[in-house]
Amino acid sequence: MHITGEPSDWGDCVALSSSLEINGWVTVDCEYSQFYLCEMAANGPAAIIMHDEEGQFESPEYPNNYPNDVAVSYFIELPADNRIVVTIEYMFTEELRDILHIYDGPWEMSPTLARLSGFHQNHSFLSHSNVVMAEFSSDGESNGNEIGFKAHYRAWSPRPAELLQQREGILSSTNFPLLAPPFTYQHFLIQCADVDHVHVNITGQRNKLELCGDDHLVLFEGTTISHRVLRK
Repeated sequence: MHITGEPSDWGDCVALSSSLEINGWVTVDCEYSQFYLCEMAANGPAAIIMHDEEGQFESPEYPNNYPNDVAVSYFIELPADNRIVVTIEYMFTEELRDILHIYDGPWEMSPTLARLSGFHQNHSFLSHSNVVMAEFSSDGESNGNEIGFKAHYRAWSPRPAELLQQREGILSSTNFPLLAPPFTYQHFLIQCADVDHVHVNITGQRNKLELCGDDHLVLFEGTTISHRVLRK
């Protein structure tokens, strides 16, 4: 009589099968052999995965010296309608040897946002996708007094246009009179009666032209950027 879970035929040796046809113990030739795999823990620190709209990540043991011959990965994944601003608040590593890669996507074949080593402070990068992977690696030599890096990230998406319909008002950039945060984008739409004209008086402007030349205020005579430029 055959009992479920026992061999279906008489034999000297048995094996455990998980196939769809036979699930349980079966008789096998005693000379039969089969490969097997043993799970092993990965070397080095585990990957760090982040889903919050804002957060931070840093090199191992920061602000103390990071270990030699270390490799650690960081993954940031946000909702599909977000991009990601990564700011390197502070970085001090062995130049050209202990390197932080930042990728615009989930793996090493994604476009590179930055490849950093040495000293950096308050450098920001904006992704084009909703996923960023960062990878920090150090070589096997002593890193001296270098302490690694500390980085901050936040979700980024274009702000909706601010509609202004009063007869007069004030426009200001985020944080004015302080500098606006990296990659700030503001869109103001001023609408008056058809018989009126709009007079804009710029009473104060401060930007980072001395650093990058990309911060600017543009005025258009119309409702879209295709209209005539009044000031740039």
